[in-house]
Amino acid sequence: DDQGNFGEDYPQFYWTVQVSELGERETGLKGIEDRLKALDIAVISHDNDRMRFTMRTLVYKAPLKDTEDKASDKESEAKEQAGKKGAGNSLATPKQKTTPSNSSETSP
Repeated sequence: DDQGNFGEDYPQFYWTVQVSELGERETGLKGIEDRLKALDIAVISHDNDRMRFTMRTLVYKAPLKDTEDKASDKESEAKEQAGKKGAGNSLATPKQKTTPSNSSETSP
């Protein structure tokens, strides 16, 4: 939890922030422990505590292992796709130009 002010720009207001852990008990989601936090941010008037703006945002931290596995899967998939494209690409293996044997033109 923290609080502060807006200095000389807005001396009539101050802000507060509270961070709360949200676990299975609060969300009903199994395995969510240490992954979900609620940030409550408020801007409050010094003159009237009832004059306030409050915002809540949720922050989810994905498990590191799942993130690495997904990145690895995407990298493997990209390499596989690049390999498939390269196999059918005429630039990958240049072909020699051939001239028809029954051509009436003669080369110099």
